[in-house]
Amino acid sequence: MGDRPKHLRLLAVQTTSSVTSEVIVLHTLLKSLYPLSRENGIPVDVLLIQGIDGHANKAAGRQAAGLFRQIPNVTVLELNVGKLGQHDSPRFDRVMKIRDLLYLQLAKRSLFAKVRSFRPHVVYSAQQVWDLRIATPLAGSLACAQVIHLHYNVGPALGPGVVDALRQAQMVITVSDFIRDDALAHGVAPSRVHALYNSIAVPRELSLLERLGVRQAVRAELGLPEDALIVGMAGRISPSKGQLQLMEAMVPSLIRDPRVHLVLAGSENPARNGISDRIMHAAQKHNVTSQVHLLGHRSDVPRILDAIDLFAHPTRNDPCPLAVLEAAAHGLPIVAWREGGTATLVRDQETGLLVEPMDVDGLAHALQTLITDQGMRDAMGKMARERTASIFNPDAAAADFLSLLEMERTRELRFTHREGTTVAEQGS
Repeated sequence: MGDRPKHLRLLAVQTTSSVTSEVIVLHTLLKSLYPLSRENGIPVDVLLIQGIDGHANKAAGRQAAGLFRQIPNVTVLELNVGKLGQHDSPRFDRVMKIRDLLYLQLAKRSLFAKVRSFRPHVVYSAQQVWDLRIATPLAGSLACAQVIHLHYNVGPALGPGVVDALRQAQMVITVSDFIRDDALAHGVAPSRVHALYNSIAVPRELSLLERLGVRQAVRAELGLPEDALIVGMAGRISPSKGQLQLMEAMVPSLIRDPRVHLVLAGSENPARNGISDRIMHAAQKHNVTSQVHLLGHRSDVPRILDAIDLFAHPTRNDPCPLAVLEAAAHGLPIVAWREGGTATLVRDQETGLLVEPMDVDGLAHALQTLITDQGMRDAMGKMARERTASIFNPDAAAADFLSLLEMERTRELRFTHREGTTVAEQGS
C-alpha cells in the first residue's frame, strides 16, 4: 500500500455554538473541500465535534451545528459545552461554566471512544482555549497530527496554555502572513507554520436596477434621502475596531456635505462599553447627529453592503478581516490602516486607500477623496470584487487546505513507518 491514503479522515473540534469568524472560516473551507476532494480522488471524511449550548433554546444553542450538517461529508458529533466556548459572557454565565466543565469531564470518556472508532489522520481545531483542551489530548491519545488554525494575534489574550500549544503542534495554519510572522516571533518553528488567507464566495453581481432597488429600500428604512452618500462599517463596536477614529475622521465630510452619512452596523462588544455613546456625543458636538446611524446587530449585512457607497475599516493590526473581504466581494472600495492582514487584502490605490496607522487626518483625507470622486469609487470597487474572486476565493483556499492536510498526513505516515507501524494498522 502506498503512502497516499484512499481516504483522509479529519477530526475537527469546535466548541463555540454561535457563528463566529472561526466557524465561518471552517465552514467555508469544508463546504468547498467536499467537491474538490471528490474530483481529486481523495475523499475527505470529516468528524466534527461541535459544541452546543444545551441550556439555551434549541435554535440558539445549535447555530454552528446546523451549518455543518448541510455538508455531505461532515458528521456532526454534538457536545454540550454550555457556555465554555463563549466569550464576554455575563457574570452569571461565567459561574455556570463551572457546571458545564463538570458535564464535559463526564462526557469525555464516551467522546473519546466514539472518536477512536473514526480513526482520524489529523486532529484540527482553532486556537480557542476550549477547542485545544479537547483537541490536544485527543491528538495525543490517538497518536496523530495536531493542526491548529490561528486566527488572532499571538499573546496572553489568547488564553492560558495556547502559546505553548502552538509551539508543540505539528502544524499551525495562520490566516495571513502577518499572523504567520507573529507566530514565528513567539517561537513556533518556521517549518510548521503555513499562511492560508481567509476566503469568501463573491455573490452574484446585481443589475443596475436591482442595486438601485436595494439602495432606495435601505435609505428609506434609515430615513435618508435617495441621494445620500453612505460611508459604512460592519463589525463589533469596541475600542480596538476603530469606530471612534472613523467618527473623528468623518466629521469634516459630514459638516461639509449634509448628503454624506456614516452607518455603523454591529453591537457593542463587550456589551455596554460606552463606544456608541461617545460616537453620538461627538456627532452631537458637531451638529451632525442626523447623519450618523448606529444600526446595532444586523443579520442582513450583505444587503447593507449593496446599499452603501464606501467601506471603512480603521481597525488596528487586524489579522485577516472577513468584513473587508465581504465588502470587497460586494464591489466596495475600502479605506483602512496600512497594517496587519488588511494591508494584503486591500491594494492601495487600486482597490482602496491605505493610511498610516492612527493618522486620523490622513484617514479623513482618504475618505473625502473617495466621497467626492464617484469614478474612483466605481473603478476601485470593480477591481476589489475581481481581485477577491481571483485571489481570495473558497475553491483556491480549499485546495491549499487539502494540500496542507495531505502534507501533514504524509509526514505522519513516514513517522509511523519509522516506528514500525504499518499504514494498514493506522487505517487507510
